[in-house]
Amino acid sequence: MSLGNPNQSESASSQAAEAPPAATSERREGERNGLSFDYSTGDIPLRERVNYWVEVATRAFVGHEFTSLNGPSFLAGVKMGGVGDIGISTFACDPCVVVRSARDVARDGSEDVLLCLQLAGKGYYEQDDRQCVIEAGDFVLIDARRPFSLMFTAPARTSSFKVPRDGLTTRVGETDGATARSISAKGAVGGLVSGFLAMLPQRVRALEAATGAQLSEQALNLIALAVSEQAGLESPHASQRAAALLRLK
Repeated sequence: MSLGNPNQSESASSQAAEAPPAATSERREGERNGLSFDYSTGDIPLRERVNYWVEVATRAFVGHEFTSLNGPSFLAGVKMGGVGDIGISTFACDPCVVVRSARDVARDGSEDVLLCLQLAGKGYYEQDDRQCVIEAGDFVLIDARRPFSLMFTAPARTSSFKVPRDGLTTRVGETDGATARSISAKGAVGGLVSGFLAMLPQRVRALEAATGAQLSEQALNLIALAVSEQAGLESPHASQRAAALLRLK
């Protein structure tokens, strides 16, 4: 499976779309698949949609190059928020390809670890010479410090969690061996983590700061358990509280 940019359709990069006025001067509300979005391409002129989306998606995700597999009529929306130190962006989009190149990595210097949770459709991910496919409920870890690719071949919904690197590595050590490995919602640990993370985007704006900070720590504990189990990493600092939650499931 190769996730390089297909020949057809519209392409753009985060460098080429640094400041489309519509994306930076106002908040837009859109509706798609029953979700309320902060930003949507639905009311953007066709000729501007791809560049607009790249600028918005870069802010919500990381710098990348982008190809719409639906041409200029590409439809997408994103709702952004966060809980504690974890940034959360929920996307719905038409088929597309996202490629984070070495140039993108050097340009923005992001240190985040990205956890991508599939909500609907399938996602195809590639990093560190590994490839995986995730379906609804499954999730995957991606390292923003290195190039990666992802693709949706049909309309899809996903939530992306920007996980602070220090918060994760203090629990599981380095995560190089954990990237681009599907973590299934069908497993005991994966199912627990998937269900917990899926709830967060709907509730982040109603949470008080102190509660958000506590939930962020709990999320990190659960993510650490899932990553440790999937990649066979040692997890000496994983919280006993998270393990207790797993026993209760």
